[in-house]
Amino acid sequence: METLPQYKILYTETALQDMEEKADYIACQFRDQGLAPVWYVRLRDAIGENLTTLPYKYPLYRQEPWTSKGIRLFTL
Repeated sequence: METLPQYKILYTETALQDMEEKADYIACQFRDQGLAPVWYVRLRDAIGENLTTLPYKYPLYRQEPWTSKGIRLFTL
């Protein structure tokens, strides 16, 4: 069986800020401090599982300079 190539995931500062803001929102909105870290870890795991082997499955981010740098848009 052929092994799929592995790609390295690099997060933009904006992506990291977005994920942290959403985790803060979840913690405040649901008033559950334990839910936000669980969500954050699951998101990072999903990104890792999908983008390390199949990055071309996701569209390029359609704004420069990200498009020309190959930045992909991962949404759940």
